[in-house]
Amino acid sequence: MIKKTIKYRDLDGNELEEDFYFNLSKSELGEMMLRANGDIRDQLKAVIATEDNSVIYDKFKEILSSAFGRRSESGKAIIKKPEYWEEFEGSEAWDNLFMEMFTDAAFAAKFISAMMPADLGDNVEVVTRDGKVEVIDKSDPDKPQVIASTPVPETSPAGTEDAAARRARLEAELAELNG
Repeated sequence: MIKKTIKYRDLDGNELEEDFYFNLSKSELGEMMLRANGDIRDQLKAVIATEDNSVIYDKFKEILSSAFGRRSESGKAIIKKPEYWEEFEGSEAWDNLFMEMFTDAAFAAKFISAMMPADLGDNVEVVTRDGKVEVIDKSDPDKPQVIASTPVPETSPAGTEDAAARRARLEAELAELNG
C-alpha cells in the first residue's frame, strides 16, 4: 500500500493537501492475472514493449484505478468504490499525480511497485540504471529477471527540454486549459 500526499486546488481555487491511498491485494492481483490469461508481468512487458504511449497510459490508469480507495475509519482496509475513483480522477489531485508519473519514469515504477502487497515487494526491485527504469523479479534468487524496462525520459521528443522543464510547460498548459 502507498499513501500519497498530494497538494492541489479544488474547484473553488482553495489549496488543499490530502492523503490518497493505493493498494493492490493478492486477490486483486490474482484477478488481474485471470483477466490477462496469464502472468500480469508478461502482460506489462508486452504493453511496455509496444512503446505506444496511449496503450501504456491505459494500462497504468487501469492499475491505478483498481488500486485506488479510501482508508477505512478503523484503518484495517482500503475501501474501493467506482465513485471514489471518479471523484479523484475529476480533481486536480489526479492531474498532479499523473504529471509526476508522466515526467518521472523512476517515480512511476516505484509508485506502482509500492502498491503491491508487502510480502510480494520483497521479490521485486525497481532500479534506475543505464538510462532505464527496470523492474526486477527476485523470487528466484539464483535467476533475477528483468520483468519490465523503460527508458528514463531525459528530454522531450523534440530533444529541446529536460523533464523538469517539460513538466513545468505541461502544468502551465493544463492550468491554461482549466482557466
